[in-house]
Amino acid sequence: MVLFPHLFERGDFIIHTYHVALGLTAIGIILGGYFLTERMGVSKDVYINFSLITFIGGVIGWRVVFFISKIGKIIEEPSSIQWFIMWGNSFPGIMLIGGITSLFYLSKKTDNLWRFYDEFAPVVLFGYAFMKIFGCFLTGCCFGLPTDLPWGVKFPENSIAGYVFPGQKLHPVQLYEGFGGIILGFIAIFMNRFKKYYGETSLWIPLLLSVQRFSMDFFRWRKLAVGNLSLTQFVCIIIFLVWTPILISFYLKKTHTRFHK
Repeated sequence: MVLFPHLFERGDFIIHTYHVALGLTAIGIILGGYFLTERMGVSKDVYINFSLITFIGGVIGWRVVFFISKIGKIIEEPSSIQWFIMWGNSFPGIMLIGGITSLFYLSKKTDNLWRFYDEFAPVVLFGYAFMKIFGCFLTGCCFGLPTDLPWGVKFPENSIAGYVFPGQKLHPVQLYEGFGGIILGFIAIFMNRFKKYYGETSLWIPLLLSVQRFSMDFFRWRKLAVGNLSLTQFVCIIIFLVWTPILISFYLKKTHTRFHK
């Protein structure tokens, strides 16, 4: 199967597909939210500032969290830092740092954060799906384990997946996660249409995402932490255990802001 880790290459000048997909994802999410500002209950000026703050925080989290998670590898093999600078990223880092900075800003600009994040959730999920399919899959990163299934994919040798598993068919786990993101995006739209209270969508999606990522990691090439579980899977378990009682308590409370269609 022919993939495109390099979108354009001439001599030493290379445009990486991953970086182009990442840029398009960011632009798509920003524009998608821009046209939903009325539904999100904020002005366009507030949204633009929110996007800028989230972008800056996300870029910081994108690199910092990844380097922290790989510091042992960098110390062990200092030469690997060049690869990490080029490809190192952490989607949880983007969500964590970008989310915290934007939450701090939005809390001062709107009286209904739940309304904002409910409407913004599908946009982020579709952006996540786009990145997984057109960024990770075409580049050959975030790849799966070897498989004999007919839909297994052989990645080119100039990709990370092809370097680790040369000539082997792998689970296209990037597509699994990408299509899973699309499904969750439509679930979020459905929930926004039929929810009773603001906040239902915002609380359900992280829970569903943690279940999806936990499941996908069984098919993904990753470093195991304990037994057959990766560090990411332990994080997903923690999110699930913490988020479930939060979700239950949300429905038990009687002080929600009711959703009006």
